[in-house]
Amino acid sequence: MTGWWAVIGTLGGVVVTAVFSLANTYLDHRWADAQQQATARSALRAVRREVYMRYLVAVQSFYDKSDKLYFENREKPIDPEKYRKKPDEELQPVRADYEMARVDALLVADAGVRHAIKAYEDVFGKLWPKAASGTDRGLDKTGADQSLDKKSTDCYDHVLEARRDEVVDLSGPGSGSRSKKQSQASASEATALSEQEAPP
Repeated sequence: MTGWWAVIGTLGGVVVTAVFSLANTYLDHRWADAQQQATARSALRAVRREVYMRYLVAVQSFYDKSDKLYFENREKPIDPEKYRKKPDEELQPVRADYEMARVDALLVADAGVRHAIKAYEDVFGKLWPKAASGTDRGLDKTGADQSLDKKSTDCYDHVLEARRDEVVDLSGPGSGSRSKKQSQASASEATALSEQEAPP
């Protein structure tokens, strides 16, 4: 009987050792996976931060150049649709930089930022040909019937908010960012702004 107890004790020790070994291996794998995910999130956050910064600089440059050209062309304004197809030569490289930066941003963005960028483009795409052609700076409406410039600014602010939320949210809950529901609400608001009837 004593021999059986010895066998049972030995087998029990083997089983316990095996269980602890498996648990340890499992936890090691979980830790390694968590580290890899954290590294990937950090790398994506860095890429997005750089791409978004380039996009925001391109947006500002395009806006500033369009506004400058308004004053140069307002004495002899050009039809905005004709101007869109063939803008001033000095605007063309600025527009090209903006388009490249916008596409890059859309490629790395999550749904919330893509939504905000597209809403901004819907409004700014109407504003810049009017401004740069010398036709209209988009400042002629107030109150409920917002000006194109005001709509553009509001949509731009939504891009900034969505971008901030995305970069911070990558670390998960408790990061101090706005909730996903709030981000979706901002995106919906940006779309509503872009879909409002533009001034003639």
